[in-house]
Amino acid sequence: MPEPGNDERYEQVDLPFYRERIAPFLPRHVLDFHAHTWSSDQRKYVPWQTDAAGAKYLVTSEEYDIERLVADGEMLFPDRSFRAVCFGYPTPAADFQKTNDYLSGAGRHAGLFPLLNGMALLRRVRGGRQLEAALTRWNADRPGTTDRDW
Repeated sequence: MPEPGNDERYEQVDLPFYRERIAPFLPRHVLDFHAHTWSSDQRKYVPWQTDAAGAKYLVTSEEYDIERLVADGEMLFPDRSFRAVCFGYPTPAADFQKTNDYLSGAGRHAGLFPLLNGMALLRRVRGGRQLEAALTRWNADRPGTTDRDW
């Protein structure tokens, strides 16, 4: 993705097309309901560098961090509020505990809603009361964001 202001095609072609043909049909808030974000340290191994079954079904960049996701959303929808439901690294090579820990950070950004891997979460907290307490703590770490932000 080009950086806003640093790409002639973006400024002269993409933005005018967006403003004329796409923006008039968009709501005030744009929700990407399936966005992935990750850091390379969340992998158990680099999938495309192994011969493991299914290792090469998805080749991605080393990193696609939360800040880049937000910046890309702002660039794609410059006059809208960008929001996203975030998932972690989308392969079996993912360390789900590390992915969940990383995604918890996404929830601290207004408009980002992490979808955690439930099995990793349940392994850490067993029982309904413990799970409820863990989710309550997680929500408390998201200052200024409530369920009513929509």
